[in-house]
Amino acid sequence: MPSISENMMGLWRNYHLTEQGRYVPVLPTDPDYARVLVQGDYPDGSVRDSANINCSDLAGEPGPAMFAATAAELQAYVARVLNPPSLLVPKRKAVDFVPIGRGWSFSALVGGIDTQIDMTGLSGFALARKSHMAKQAAYPARRTAFVLGGTRLRELLAWAQREHKLSIKTSGTHLGLTVAGAIATASHGSRLGFGGMQDLVTGLHLVNGPKQSVWIERKSRPVLNDAIIASFTTQPPIRDDAVFADALVHLGGMGIVNGVTMEMVSDVGYELSIKRKLIDDAWLCDVAAGHWPKIAKALGHNAKPVFYELTIDPLNWNGNRAVHTMYLPGRKAAFMRDLEVSPRCFGDLSGTMIAAYSAAKTNLKARGGLQEISPGAFDLYCQALEASPNYTNPPRNARWNQLHMDEITGGYPGALYNASYAVRREEVADIIPLICEAVKGLQPTFVFTLRFVSNPGGTLAFTRFAETCVIEIDGFSRNAPGFPPALGEVIAMGAARIRACLDGANAPGRKFDYSMHWGKLGKLDAAKVRADFGRPGKRGSAIDRWRATRARLLDPAFARVLWNKALIDYGLLDRPEPAPEDEAVVNHPDQTCAKEA
Repeated sequence: MPSISENMMGLWRNYHLTEQGRYVPVLPTDPDYARVLVQGDYPDGSVRDSANINCSDLAGEPGPAMFAATAAELQAYVARVLNPPSLLVPKRKAVDFVPIGRGWSFSALVGGIDTQIDMTGLSGFALARKSHMAKQAAYPARRTAFVLGGTRLRELLAWAQREHKLSIKTSGTHLGLTVAGAIATASHGSRLGFGGMQDLVTGLHLVNGPKQSVWIERKSRPVLNDAIIASFTTQPPIRDDAVFADALVHLGGMGIVNGVTMEMVSDVGYELSIKRKLIDDAWLCDVAAGHWPKIAKALGHNAKPVFYELTIDPLNWNGNRAVHTMYLPGRKAAFMRDLEVSPRCFGDLSGTMIAAYSAAKTNLKARGGLQEISPGAFDLYCQALEASPNYTNPPRNARWNQLHMDEITGGYPGALYNASYAVRREEVADIIPLICEAVKGLQPTFVFTLRFVSNPGGTLAFTRFAETCVIEIDGFSRNAPGFPPALGEVIAMGAARIRACLDGANAPGRKFDYSMHWGKLGKLDAAKVRADFGRPGKRGSAIDRWRATRARLLDPAFARVLWNKALIDYGLLDRPEPAPEDEAVVNHPDQTCAKEA
């Protein structure tokens, strides 16, 4: 059966070293520790109570039985958090409760002040059976997978391909994310004509209280039948398109994502194409219009592309050879054999680039108190890319998991800075020249990458336009080894200039509508979130709708503790008032690990 192990005062930091646990014991007033610990200094990054779930013994169980077993264990854990058992040394109730996955987000969506549970052990999957499906199910059982929320995408694909010749339609650049974490922020790829990871999900199973769990699916796209749903939930199913959309991009605030059903697709192969080719205003106009076959033809392909991303040198874009990455239908009968995945994106290559930069330190020159990179990040990126097998001998029939890595930054946690801006794709030809002009004169420590999303699901998807272009600024953070720390501040300045430019600072009368990625950098704040999704109390506010669904779903006591710092900072929730007995131990200063890189 599943089990949960609990620990006290565990240290925790996210992958990017931008967030951490923030608990600081207050002695002697803290009833948890006053009689068992001596006064002293405590390391930052601690979480008062942390836990891990494990359910490896459920392998091979049917999906509904798997969901029932893990939900029961999670409900019992929530009950213990809300009502601690009587102990010789009294243990107070939780202040916050933060489920975490791989810790990929840069933002304070991850990192608990007080109580945190690592969900990466909540891993498992099973193909649906016909007896599980609704009478008029919108999806066939043979393409429907039950997937536990902590399952990594790499695990899911390995099982689906090996056992059922199935795959997924899209993912982000990497397969190390958990399913629950990937949908939490509407993580996107660049599957042309498709949305993000959340659009693979057809139903959600949420643990929403100490004795509660609920199943949510669209009324317009039914999935499971009532008897099966009742076998792993405690509440009647919710079949409602609007509620499903609200809960989908959950940001860690809609309950614990125990599991989902996902729509799978046939396991097919892709031809990878990475080309260097000049771009100019006309090329950007074709991107803005979505002329993908025309763009593919200009890159030497007659087939319709499945995926396209464009990486440019923001300091020298016009007439320069950008990097064009495409997936096209595979051209061989047999899949390529499994090899180590070759890096292709900036994050993947940054480890190689760090090494190259360190070797070239003798070429650094002082300028204005900073030090120059020579060559710049884009040139380093291209040098490393052009030496990689994906460029020199690209696969002709690769599975989805053979095109994607699991981790990034070449084994240097914290080395990457990333901020992402979602804009209307049709405005790209106007926006790119302006934001490139905005960052002109900065040190060349970063690149821009454009990715494309269509009709994304989820009330709070930051990719909120019918046709969205996500403009990412990727580069070296101040934590990148071998770089002068001051150089790591350059990209943060670049991100700020992009935002100011989109707000109209660089061109009178040219203000663009845009949103920012929930889980990344760039100083997203409540004012921006409310401008994008509607100020609470204003008619049609998506924030009000999201809040109302949250209130409908969550047990009130659970709602009081199920929050994270980002939800407060973004203005999506007001920080719950602590119970009187908690006040003495929660009024400590938050301690965050690092400022924006």
